[in-house]
Amino acid sequence: MASPARPAESFSRSAFRLASGLELLEEWSRRATQVEKNVVDEVLFAIVGRSVFTDYDVVDDVRKTMEFFVLAKCDLTVKIRVHSLESFGIVYVGPTCEAPGLDPAAPDPDWMAFDPEGFAADGYNAPTEDDGPRD
Repeated sequence: MASPARPAESFSRSAFRLASGLELLEEWSRRATQVEKNVVDEVLFAIVGRSVFTDYDVVDDVRKTMEFFVLAKCDLTVKIRVHSLESFGIVYVGPTCEAPGLDPAAPDPDWMAFDPEGFAADGYNAPTEDDGPRD
């Protein structure tokens, strides 16, 4: 006799747990206000609950593929390292402007510059002589 099929949502996901960075969190929390502690707690619960990517602005660390930044309220950033499908660690907690690896510089304005006709300033997608006159 075959067992009845269960809906996919009835299967529980494995727990995603904080495995490293507790010392760093404790050190930071000594200097933090209660409001800042609450903000970081909310971020950590969102990571454990796997909703961080929908609840917060998240930026990948382009130099370290298994790390990302969570941009939280109060100008706070939490940097996370994913160890495995079951665990993660805290790499940084603190002001966004001091987050290691998070580039605060604005993009180069020439990179996305466009001319008034709507064509890229660097000539990409610019019309050629074969395209005929512009409307």
